[in-house]
Amino acid sequence: MVLAVSMLLFSGCGTPATAMTVDGRAVSTGEYLANLFYNFVNGYYQTGLYQYAMYGMDPWGETLAYGEGDETVDMPVADYMKKVTEDAIV
Repeated sequence: MVLAVSMLLFSGCGTPATAMTVDGRAVSTGEYLANLFYNFVNGYYQTGLYQYAMYGMDPWGETLAYGEGDETVDMPVADYMKKVTEDAIV
């Protein structure tokens, strides 16, 4: 994932300066990527995804529960990491 992000940043395809807007405040792509990386590293170990990789399974094929109570939704790992990152920025 980090390799894919770095390839996009340095490939000359043009990276937008703003990744998202929260309550009228623009969040730069650099700030978003830093938060995404931080949440990925923490989530990789806290959710136990590292165990899948350790035993040769694909952690990206798994789903994780997002939300609380009746609003809990199972979503793919990539979507979960994006959503957690957006929540952290907000």
